[in-house]
Amino acid sequence: MGDKDVDVKCKIMSACSSAKLFLFMVPLVVVSGFVFVNIGPKNPTSFLISLSTNQISRPLPSYRSLPPAPAPSPSPPTSSLSTKVESIQGDYDRTIRLNPINIASTSSNVTATASMKLMKKRAISNLEKIEFELQKARVAIKAASMNDPVDDPDYVPLGPMYWNAKVFHRSYLEMEKQFKIFVYKEGEPPLFHDGPCKSIYSMEGNFIYEMETDTRFRTNNPDKAHAFYLPLSVVKMVRYVYERDSHDFSPIRKTVRDYIDLVGDKYPYWNRSIGADHFILSCHDWGPEASFSHPHLGQNSIRALCNANTSERFKPRKDVSIPEINLRTGSLKGLVGGPSPSSRSILAFFAGGVHGPVRPVLLQHWENKDNDIRVHKYLPKGTSYSDMMRNSKFCLCPSGYEVASPRIVEALYSGCVPVLINSGYVPPFSDVLNWASFSVIVSVEDIPNLKTILTSISPRQYLRMYRRVLKVRRHFEVNSPAKRFDVFHMILHSIWVRRLNVKIREVSYLEMEKQFKIFVYKEGEPPLFHDGPCKSIYSMEGNFIYEMETDTRFRTNNPDKAHAFYLPLSVVKMVRYVYERDSHDFSPIRKTVRDYIDLVGDKYPYWNRSIGADHFILSCHDWGPEASFSHPHLGQNSIRALCNANTSERFKPRKDVSIPEINLRTGSLKGLVGGPSPSSRSILAFFAGGVHGPVRPVLLQHWENKDNDIRVHKYLPKGTSYSDMMRNSKFCLCPSGYEVASPRIVEALYSGCVPVLINSGYVPPFSDVLNWASFSVIVSVEDIPNLKTILTSISPRQYLRMYRRVLKVRRHFEVNSPAKRFDVFHMILHSIWVRRLNVKIREV
Repeated sequence: MGDKDVDVKCKIMSACSSAKLFLFMVPLVVVSGFVFVNIGPKNPTSFLISLSTNQISRPLPSYRSLPPAPAPSPSPPTSSLSTKVESIQGDYDRTIRLNPINIASTSSNVTATASMKLMKKRAISNLEKIEFELQKARVAIKAASMNDPVDDPDYVPLGPMYWNAKVFHRSYLEMEKQFKIFVYKEGEPPLFHDGPCKSIYSMEGNFIYEMETDTRFRTNNPDKAHAFYLPLSVVKMVRYVYERDSHDFSPIRKTVRDYIDLVGDKYPYWNRSIGADHFILSCHDWGPEASFSHPHLGQNSIRALCNANTSERFKPRKDVSIPEINLRTGSLKGLVGGPSPSSRSILAFFAGGVHGPVRPVLLQHWENKDNDIRVHKYLPKGTSYSDMMRNSKFCLCPSGYEVASPRIVEALYSGCVPVLINSGYVPPFSDVLNWASFSVIVSVEDIPNLKTILTSISPRQYLRMYRRVLKVRRHFEVNSPAKRFDVFHMILHSIWVRRLNVKIREVSYLEMEKQFKIFVYKEGEPPLFHDGPCKSIYSMEGNFIYEMETDTRFRTNNPDKAHAFYLPLSVVKMVRYVYERDSHDFSPIRKTVRDYIDLVGDKYPYWNRSIGADHFILSCHDWGPEASFSHPHLGQNSIRALCNANTSERFKPRKDVSIPEINLRTGSLKGLVGGPSPSSRSILAFFAGGVHGPVRPVLLQHWENKDNDIRVHKYLPKGTSYSDMMRNSKFCLCPSGYEVASPRIVEALYSGCVPVLINSGYVPPFSDVLNWASFSVIVSVEDIPNLKTILTSISPRQYLRMYRRVLKVRRHFEVNSPAKRFDVFHMILHSIWVRRLNVKIREV
């Protein structure tokens, strides 16, 4: 696995077009597994009967199970919540369980028709269109076993090499007709969009190259994609990131984790399925380990791996076994072909180094001991390895340190029947191919009996196996450009099948209203608990506490019936009453938070049973994130609803909730909401505010009092109204200060002014539901000098669309007392509800 195995990089044609904007309201989704495609053997251990992730192995303390929520009544797809999701302690231990649901082909057809009728009555989302297409494919594939074979000009799969040839063929044709993959454009070569096209790791580079240049399966519109490819190369990471012989794997882990965080923050697709419709491909021995750099990648995503070892957490129902192919020259030239069976004089052959637990046993019993079983550690001088394979009836393929071996494909290329000797290996494409029909599978314990096993195979049976090898090897051939049914297309088909076994469903706000119950701990006294400011920029703390204390719809007094638990603390009040001003001593606040959690943890079983994963806090103070880490499990495991949603300060969008900072000077919305029509807004862009933080000085340096269209002020001119300036502006500049959150964002929405977000690391409120790019302008700090160019490039028609979307979306940011449906209180609850759905608490 050293540098010498990685000789030449592929030439990659990378696309440079930017990703399209998301839909205006991107639905939040969860995933559930379905047994739709049955193309493997009847043995449930070796084919795709279901899609299921393995639970996390980290041990947990014993605790009681969460009482189940009331079962939802049958409803349209937009409000169904059949998915069960699982979480273990810590943000990086959150994962999903994809539960199998058996659906017969007839009922599937009825379901698909009924669902389409329901969808016709309302607007159909892109996600629903995709899932409906996949459901039709599932039905067609299921019906294939009862139909006649389909004509195909290139190849018709027939014979015992396939578990179900007709089903495979129909599935392959459906893949060609429908399957679309979005390749993330982020990342730079050599770590991304690049890989070796020679050496035993050649499949990494060849697959990346085909995906980068393919036009049939690749789409540049992620909203139309069925699957998403993370184009990383573990081989290149080992070469360029890992320090040789250091045994320090952390640089590779960080690279993988950072990449997923990058695409997860930039696009909604990773978060909506928790990675279940995403895939990676790796042929390096360390591929499985690298995939667990991010827990959701390892647990949920489709992993196409050469090292398909079930003892190393390879899951055949979810993951894909791909062949290890040693392309020394980068092509098949001289590799494929061999003499007829009558010209093969050697019964069995192996030559290779001694590594791993299997090869020493093979060499011990057979090295230079039998003229029929030719086993060598080193080939005799002048002997050709490839000639030995071509002259052998059977080629021995023992595993080394890793279970995969390039000898398997070398045997197929040579017309030599492979003999697989390993433990825990899942052969490539074994959900389609019946390896027992064209190979010999021998256990390690049976190595002493190798000659007996092979000589017991009759000449007639060997001839059948030989002919099947010649037929099946087309599925292992590497072509450039790729050809139908070759190894590239077989890998894609395996990914396609696993994508068919996942259904992504929208999570409904209505389900939250129907089910969600919260227990508010009664412990603690005001002003530190059960109290908070209802005026000032921290007003959301007090307003949320007040609504939760008085609400009867979502609050329950019976903790055994609660889905989530609210810790009603106010960081604002702690700063005021516990913290000693200008002391820079945060320990009194830390102690207050820690003591409160210890109190409820000792009094009730709920905190300890989930290690805080079904508990939440809410804070709008700048110190809210820091206060949450007063107790390690609160910061790491619990849901934190924060105004200061800064990813550089340990905010995790998959676990935490970004809430808006709303400055209610009088405690109500009176006089804050409303503004003139676009035609009456004479100012292009406006900002006024103090100089603090790293962003505002840059803005003021470039634009303060320098342009009549871009009105930027440190102090407003005397007699000028701040709110009037906002109402008369088309765009309102919202640069971050010391903290990333700014009340200007909501003030802009209230005023009908399109917000311009200028910050770094900020996760806008409700961004797992709202597509901010559709109703705001997002500008990097580096682009501040280009502000006018950016804003004037927005056409009047596009601005009008954004303005109308602002008016529609601002209801989600309005503070009402009592709260109203879809207002800010309910949107915060919905964000907490969705994250609670991503946690399953079980008895251990």
